[in-house]
Order: sequence, then C-alpha cells, then structure tokens
Amino acid sequence: LQPERAWQAEVTTTFTQEAVSLRLTGFANWIDNYIAGLTFIAANPNNRLFSQAFRRYDHVGQAFIGGVEASGKAVLTESLELRGTLTWQQGRAIDLQDWLPFMPPLQGTLRVQ
Repeated sequence: LQPERAWQAEVTTTFTQEAVSLRLTGFANWIDNYIAGLTFIAANPNNRLFSQAFRRYDHVGQAFIGGVEASGKAVLTESLELRGTLTWQQGRAIDLQDWLPFMPPLQGTLRVQ
C-alpha cells in the first residue's frame, strides 16, 4: 500500500483579562490515500466453528478530520482556580460518503484547583 499523505491546519485565538483566560482552537486534517479495513466476508453468527468476519486493509480515498477545543481558567481567589476544557472532533471518509469510526465523543472536564 502507498503511504497516506496528510495536511493539517490549525487556528488558535486567546483572550485574557485579569483573572480570566480563554483559548479556542480549531483544526482540520485532510488525508489522501486513507487506509481503512474493508469487510469482504461478513460475520456469520450461525457458523459455530468460524463466525468471524474477514477484513483487508486498502485505500478508501480521501478523508477529513476536523474539530475544536476550548479551554478556560478563572482565578477565584488567591489559592483557588476554576479550569475547564471542551473538545469535539469528527471524521468523514469522503469517497465512501461515510463517517470514520472510533472518533471520540464530545468531552469536557471541569475542575477546581
């Protein structure tokens, strides 16, 4: 298989004011020659001896992965801070017109330090 080729772009902006700081980042990845597993024999649960599916890895064309991350910090007192992050990403196999598997869901954290 020929190797994948990828291009990445990222844009970040920050805002800071006395006790509050915020950061927002957006990113995009374009991938040519995206390699993925393709099922060529489906699983057969009725076959007790060998019910597994068969897959081969091949190029499926172009893919796109994009997402955003937001983070912030607020100083509440001299010894107390509030910190949080929120991340989201999504991927798509363009030639297959299908979503990429194993993308993490929307994630967020909030903590007091």
